[in-house]
Amino acid sequence: MPQEVSVAFQTDKTPQQYVALAQQVDEYDLDAVTVYCDAPYHPSYGPLLLMALHIHRARLGPACIPPSRIHPIDLAVESALLEGLAPDRTYLGLARGAWLPQHGIAEHQPPIQAIREAVEIVRLLLSGGDELKVGGSANPDLVPVIRSYLAQGEARASRVQGAVGIAVGAVCVCDEDRDAARGTARRSMAIYLPVIALLDPTLDIDPELMRRLDELTSRHQAEDAGRLVSDDLLERFAFAGNADDLIRQAEALYAAGATRVEFGTPHGLEHPETGLRLIGERVVPALRSGGR
Repeated sequence: MPQEVSVAFQTDKTPQQYVALAQQVDEYDLDAVTVYCDAPYHPSYGPLLLMALHIHRARLGPACIPPSRIHPIDLAVESALLEGLAPDRTYLGLARGAWLPQHGIAEHQPPIQAIREAVEIVRLLLSGGDELKVGGSANPDLVPVIRSYLAQGEARASRVQGAVGIAVGAVCVCDEDRDAARGTARRSMAIYLPVIALLDPTLDIDPELMRRLDELTSRHQAEDAGRLVSDDLLERFAFAGNADDLIRQAEALYAAGATRVEFGTPHGLEHPETGLRLIGERVVPALRSGGR
């Protein structure tokens, strides 16, 4: 399978910012551009429709929409609308989601059934290869575990082993100032860790640490929460540092069997454009030159 590179954006921006970021990433050799669907920010399709007019090569799609937030019928028609702007370059990512009850959104039960039903409705609108997205992780040790899960599903579905790719994406902060980038990443990822860290079977995560992080981030004490994130947790759950750090982390994921690496929000220290420039001008070319 090919080894791909993508970027992902949080949907907390103005229309003008979405357009400007789309124009910037269109200058780089990226395989895909995705957006999130985290409450209480914009649902995915508004930003995607704004960006689609300015992205001419990369695939476009939502990274992880909870069917509990957007009804499957709307998923289907919005996907079709996006496909009209970016023919043969769109995809749809689905997930259980997080922070739904905190924003008054009732989660459909059981969640996996809601995802299956959503897939059934939109499947005829999608084209291209299949892929499983592992969100919120930069851990190479997790990739073989996910591959073993996929192998079981591929066998039951009578599919060729390895037919489904594995995309791995997480918070990303890239800057020439390595220490500053890693500090910003710690603060940015702290809110996600209580949701995702305990799902990684390769790590021994302290539940009390996760409880403390959840408590601090719910009080908007990002600085205090970031100080609790160790170097090891940072490496496993974020892409952080300078361009060389991102290249090293991506290459480790490819070596473990990932088929796509996705550098997620917020990208830069204060403005995404600075981090995106390093990713597009230094990280992506380095990964391509390695035969990717």
